[in-house]
Amino acid sequence: FNSVVRRTGSSLNGRELLYKVACDMFISHPVIGNGFWQFGINGIAGRDPHNFILAYFASTGFIGGLGFLLYLAATFMRLSVALKTKKDSSKLLCQIVMVSYIIYVVHGCVEPSLSTQAPLSIFMLLTLLPVRVERVMS
Repeated sequence: FNSVVRRTGSSLNGRELLYKVACDMFISHPVIGNGFWQFGINGIAGRDPHNFILAYFASTGFIGGLGFLLYLAATFMRLSVALKTKKDSSKLLCQIVMVSYIIYVVHGCVEPSLSTQAPLSIFMLLTLLPVRVERVMS
C-alpha cells in the first residue's frame, strides 16, 4: 500500500481513470445505461471499473442502479430487523451474516466483487438465504 501511494501519489492505484470512464458512460446514457459488459468497448481494459456502484449506474442507468441500491438497502433493513429479534444461536448467525454483508458491499466499492457474474449470483443467493431460513425455523 505504501509503495503504491509513494509511486503514484494516490491510494486508488490508477482507478481514477476507470471511475471517469464509468461516469462518462453513465452521463452518455443516464436513464437506461449502456448495457452490461460494455466496459471493454469503452476503454476499461479489465472490463470493470472496480466500483460496483459506478458499474451498475453505467451499465443499467439510473433505473437499474437505483433498483440495485434499493435492493441493497432492503436487504440491510431485513438483516437489521432479524438481528434485533433473534435470540441465542440465531442472533449469532444474524451477526455473522450482517458483518459479511457489510464487508462484501464495502469491498465492492474498490474491487469487482459485485459486478461480475459468479460473485454477484452468490451474493444474491446469500442475501435471500435469511428469508428461507426464517421460514424453516418458524
